[in-house]
Amino acid sequence: MKCAWLVGCVLCVLAPRAAMAQTCAPMAGDVTIITAELAEARLHFLAGELQDESHRGRLYSDLWRGAYAAAAIGQMAVTPWQSAHDRRISYIGTGSTVLGVLAVTLVPLKVIDDGRELRLRAEQLVRVHGVCAALTTVQDILLTDEADERTAIGWLEHTGNAVINVALGAFLAFGMHDKTSGVINAVGGTAIGEWMFATQPRHLTEVLRRYRAGRLSAEVNHRL
Repeated sequence: MKCAWLVGCVLCVLAPRAAMAQTCAPMAGDVTIITAELAEARLHFLAGELQDESHRGRLYSDLWRGAYAAAAIGQMAVTPWQSAHDRRISYIGTGSTVLGVLAVTLVPLKVIDDGRELRLRAEQLVRVHGVCAALTTVQDILLTDEADERTAIGWLEHTGNAVINVALGAFLAFGMHDKTSGVINAVGGTAIGEWMFATQPRHLTEVLRRYRAGRLSAEVNHRL
């Protein structure tokens, strides 16, 4: 009986220590030993950053969608008072702005949906699957959405922006015999596209760098 009691006492002492020693798999390229406590803090940090980026992405999309829509409406509004030639030019310009609306609407940043209400979803993941599985899921979201942000302003997108606008300008200049409109559309359209790229949220690259370096927010570091 004394031996059984002694073994029970030892197990009672060691069990909490074993639970505390539980570790989670780190992100690829990260050598940090992630304890359950650290996993919870990291999950809190990532969920907050991704949710904030989702808000910025929605604001960015809404503003540009509204700007393109306003430009299209403005171009169409003046057509009743234009000559037949100028009306055709306006129709082409309206078509190009509608393409801008479609681009923002049909190809949104992934973080907009992925980060929506992520703090709440992360808490649900912890309750159902545990903190380690929840952290792995959110880490994967960060990697995917950070790559998506970089791709959305990559060299292919810059090249496509220039090619489309220059081609439209050339059509207006030589096909429609309106060099002034051609130059305005080629230069102005390309500049607007570059401005759109410049204002796109791209905070996740810095979030990933800080996360891998262990430089979390002041609030999270205080909790550690």
